[in-house]
Amino acid sequence: MKAAKAWAKKWVKKAGHELQVAAVSLEHGFVWAGQKLEAVMINVIDDARHIAGKLIEGVGWATDEVGKAIEYLGREIDKLGKAVAGL
Repeated sequence: MKAAKAWAKKWVKKAGHELQVAAVSLEHGFVWAGQKLEAVMINVIDDARHIAGKLIEGVGWATDEVGKAIEYLGREIDKLGKAVAGL
């Protein structure tokens, strides 16, 4: 949510930092919950980190790829929430 809010306000570097934090937190959350990281999830996390790096550096990003990274990462966060709720 923080990445999406920063992106909506056109705070590019802040959006990058928030996206990076979300990706790392998601990965750690799945490990903490004892959930297996699926290939799709690993790709989403890797893509989010890659795009976050571009935003932080201020080079080579496209609006649609940022939006997709935020959306896909959000879906994976929802999966984590459901996994934790089922523990």
